[in-house]
Amino acid sequence: VFEVYKNIDALCLISNYEGFSNVISEALCCGLPVITSNIEENTFLVEHMINGIVVDHHKPEKIADGVKTFIDLPVTEKIRMSYQNRTKAEHLFEKESIYKQYISIIELLKK
Repeated sequence: VFEVYKNIDALCLISNYEGFSNVISEALCCGLPVITSNIEENTFLVEHMINGIVVDHHKPEKIADGVKTFIDLPVTEKIRMSYQNRTKAEHLFEKESIYKQYISIIELLKK
């Protein structure tokens, strides 16, 4: 995956429905900015103008505007988004964080 992602500027994933998105997760891990639809599952991982661009997936013109917005960003802003994604991935997917999440679930189930 990294071999492909290192040669592109952003991931664009527009959909009406997603479960937890492995594709977006992989992009985060590779530090790749994401342009995605404003559905809950995607906005859990991508915050508008923080680590990507979130668009209204029901309106093609909004999708086009989101892509143009990304293209027009200064390189420094694209680099900042990349850094934000890598940092977010490290926080979400590091072993200690996952262990804590499992422990929280187990504690909830005990109640």
